[in-house]
Amino acid sequence: MTATLNVLTISDRESDYLYHADAGIRFPDIDLILSCGDLSYQYIEFVQDALRAPLYYVRGNHAPTVEYGETTDRRGPLGGCDLHRKCVNFHGLLMAGFEGSLRYRNGPFQYSQAEMWGIVIEMLPALLLNRVRHGRYLDVLVSHAPSWGVNDGQDKAHQGFKALRWLLKAVRPRYHFHGHTHILGSSQSVVTSYEGTQVINTYGYRRGTIEYPRVKSKRPLGNE
Repeated sequence: MTATLNVLTISDRESDYLYHADAGIRFPDIDLILSCGDLSYQYIEFVQDALRAPLYYVRGNHAPTVEYGETTDRRGPLGGCDLHRKCVNFHGLLMAGFEGSLRYRNGPFQYSQAEMWGIVIEMLPALLLNRVRHGRYLDVLVSHAPSWGVNDGQDKAHQGFKALRWLLKAVRPRYHFHGHTHILGSSQSVVTSYEGTQVINTYGYRRGTIEYPRVKSKRPLGNE
């Protein structure tokens, strides 16, 4: 049996079309919001409040450790679930996430290739548990940076992670949503297929429908 969800994915560039009093009218049927990073926490909260949909997010390499506000200080968008280093079961949709980018300067939310390999390897027990319980490892991978050689850039700041490329090949999720690589023209790839995974650069925002096998359990898995 197949389930479907209407998903809004956002990253990197704030949209006036979303950051608007009519956002809830313009996007009336969204079941899930996925933020792939490098947006202000306040902006992400506005989108979630306007659309009244659950939010899962990862931080980008430009995210602040603390976002200071007039009424409250934030370490992430309030009301959302941080997916970094977690496996989550959302109504049968199996998701996992990784924040940040390849380290190219001093600052938070940046990782070397070796560090990201370590983080991915730590996730393997939870992914194997998914396989045992549900017959598959993962439906959706959410990250800020892309995987190595798939929608990434040539400069070091925008190169992808080799560990994520290996993960796509090993567990073959249906979808990989990422940000980080800016879309500068119509000739730039936005949707790519890699080893059976639909890889989607969600720069700005993208609205779409995802399909996945329905499972019975709705409780979080892994270290969620």
